[in-house]
Amino acid sequence: MLEFNSYIITLIFLNLVVSQMIVSVWKNKIYLKLGLKQYQAIQRIHEQETPRLGGLVYTLSLIVFAFSFKGNESSSILKTTLISLAPIFLIALKEDLFHNTKPKIRFIALTFSAVLFFLMYSGPLPDLHNIPLVAKLLSFKIGIVMLLILGIITTANGMNLIDGVHGLCGFSALAILGAL
Repeated sequence: MLEFNSYIITLIFLNLVVSQMIVSVWKNKIYLKLGLKQYQAIQRIHEQETPRLGGLVYTLSLIVFAFSFKGNESSSILKTTLISLAPIFLIALKEDLFHNTKPKIRFIALTFSAVLFFLMYSGPLPDLHNIPLVAKLLSFKIGIVMLLILGIITTANGMNLIDGVHGLCGFSALAILGAL
């Protein structure tokens, strides 16, 4: 257990260092040299150009953790999740760098990631048969999968709507998890 905790603390520290490096060199080294255009949107709140690559750092940290720590069933689910997120991750990275991804492309990538997760996931699906309004739909495995895919898509899009303000999405997710 001590090895696991020190490993996580080391990864968190490295994550913070890499995040700070990205922020500190973003404008002078990366942003200007790549000729990236300034983010222009109605919801923009930052006066100066701010890197939108925090998700990249956290995802890379999760990848390092999932594939280097020999864990239990939870690490297996994390690996499945990370692999299935590849399509939406690549589209989101393109959007963060170039700001030119159409919503339809993001939606298709998100749907593909959700479907890919259920094709790769071999664990049990939740028992949702006690919900009276959708019990008939859920009587088939495909019905449960379709409902869960819809849940993944709507949750990801909802989180994307509140993302963009430092910490808002993360703390909203923590509040939701705390409530559950």
